[in-house]
Amino acid sequence: MFLPKPAHLLGSLSALLETGTQSPVRSTSDVDQLRQSIIDYGRMIYDLYSYQPVRIEVKWVAYRLRESPAAILATLVLLEKEGVAIRTSSKGLWKLRISSD
Repeated sequence: MFLPKPAHLLGSLSALLETGTQSPVRSTSDVDQLRQSIIDYGRMIYDLYSYQPVRIEVKWVAYRLRESPAAILATLVLLEKEGVAIRTSSKGLWKLRISSD
């Protein structure tokens, strides 16, 4: 029987709770703008260090973009559904797949 790692399970549960209860309803243009800002931040990190996938921390990105961590987390969950973001086993740490242009 397969059981997920406790850290991954708890991370998924906390992401669900944070996005479900704390994030206010945002318009699609706000979400698209925040999505693009996160990708641009990841591209900046990629250009600086040239490693793939780019690792980002939710709290630091929220600080840099002057957004709430819940809004960043909700957007990262959307990016995860698109295949751009990857959840890690560490709380608040995500990976981004940045395409080199």
